[in-house]
Amino acid sequence: MLYRHVGSVDFAGGHPDWEGCECPNPLVIWPLGGVLEQARDWASRGSRAGPCLLALSPDCSDKSRQPGGGPPYGIRVPPADRDPPLLNEWHDTTLLDYLRIVCKWAGFPGLERADAGHTWPLSALTKGLKAF
Repeated sequence: MLYRHVGSVDFAGGHPDWEGCECPNPLVIWPLGGVLEQARDWASRGSRAGPCLLALSPDCSDKSRQPGGGPPYGIRVPPADRDPPLLNEWHDTTLLDYLRIVCKWAGFPGLERADAGHTWPLSALTKGLKAF
């Protein structure tokens, strides 16, 4: 469903006037082709492959080009339900709830941890954005 409705996304980057958050954790969803290649590689190894983790996005540090990045955000397949846990992401939530958090923070959920005096224009970025 994610790729049918959203596709790939890459909000990585920033703006010189936006300060006060070292790791805004921009929304990044890798293109479907690469994710499918991971699944094909896993399937080709047969039963010895163990559970499959599909990597969907780099971790916060990698998105901000900071050293010491961790494992990518991903889901286990086959998923146990329609809204699988999103692994390796600090909110400890499901994929759908993570996307809700992302929308609340205008595509940058790391702003939740930003300095109180940050200069990120959240109200302008979320104007007209509808929750799902």
